[in-house]
Amino acid sequence: MRLKIIVLFVIICGGTYALTKSLSITAGVAILLYVADSLLAVWADRKNREYFNGDKATTNNSADEAEGSNNKDNNGETDRTI
Repeated sequence: MRLKIIVLFVIICGGTYALTKSLSITAGVAILLYVADSLLAVWADRKNREYFNGDKATTNNSADEAEGSNNKDNNGETDRTI
């Protein structure tokens, strides 16, 4: 998978250089691609940890667990009337 990303970076940077003939613009595009790849990798890793490990620190509480919810009576049972 990492090889595919490197090949894609080389193609994009090569195309940028061919169009602009400027190393500074090509370097800027390469830096932006690297930063975007890093941010997406961190985001995907966090989402995978939440989904597969059930990480409770970053997930939202359900409506019944939310503070101020009126769905429970004094015994903690949920009112199921329509």
